[in-house]
Amino acid sequence: MRKDILDSSNMSVLAILQTPISSEKISAKVETVFLNGCRRMAGLFIFSKVLSNKLSSESIADVVNWLVCGIRNGSNNLSHYTLNI
Repeated sequence: MRKDILDSSNMSVLAILQTPISSEKISAKVETVFLNGCRRMAGLFIFSKVLSNKLSSESIADVVNWLVCGIRNGSNNLSHYTLNI
């Protein structure tokens, strides 16, 4: 059974090595991974600021609204009921 697993893994590696790869695909994948990493880093930075209580309660509410909107890929329209009064 162990020999079957080893043979299967060897065949998988050979199949991957024979697959054509374009520089555009690699570039797009690197860009996607980089952007997702930046988004995660920004989110963790925001959470660390919120959890360390270094922001005012108004700023925390704005940041949480912005973060939730960003996670859901929506638009964030901030408005207040006393505007234009």
